[in-house]
Amino acid sequence: MKTAVLYTSKHGTTYSIAKHIAMALNADVYSLKEFDLSSLPSYETIVLGSPIYAGKSFGDMELFCRDNLQSLLGKRLALFVCGLTSSHHAQQRQLESAYLKPLHKHAVIGVFVGGAINVSKLSTLEKLITRTQLRVSADVTDINQTSIEQLIAAASS
Repeated sequence: MKTAVLYTSKHGTTYSIAKHIAMALNADVYSLKEFDLSSLPSYETIVLGSPIYAGKSFGDMELFCRDNLQSLLGKRLALFVCGLTSSHHAQQRQLESAYLKPLHKHAVIGVFVGGAINVSKLSTLEKLITRTQLRVSADVTDINQTSIEQLIAAASS
């Protein structure tokens, strides 16, 4: 079963998780910017990953999903988002808002995998937002390995 892990990432956390998932699934891994859309038909399973910033996923992922909805609905599909909210309710809300409703209904799994902040990689504005909104001024890592393993299991079965 040929699998591709497609992701968007701003500071590298989603990329790192996508790479880990791809290695576990023996899958190809691509950022959306480098993915050759003409190769989509050759994959049976697609794993999509997007970070959440200020409660929203990247526009690139939204656009990709909207433009390729019918093709994605013809694939085995798994979804993940990265973010740093601790509230289970907020995590579910962010996961639901990151992808189109038909994709959620079709996916074998959708998970919130946690996230990380590397303060040195943030712009001045991002540092200000992070300090005021999240009350974070130092590096933070809160990755949920259990959620990642659940996604890997669901995508491979």
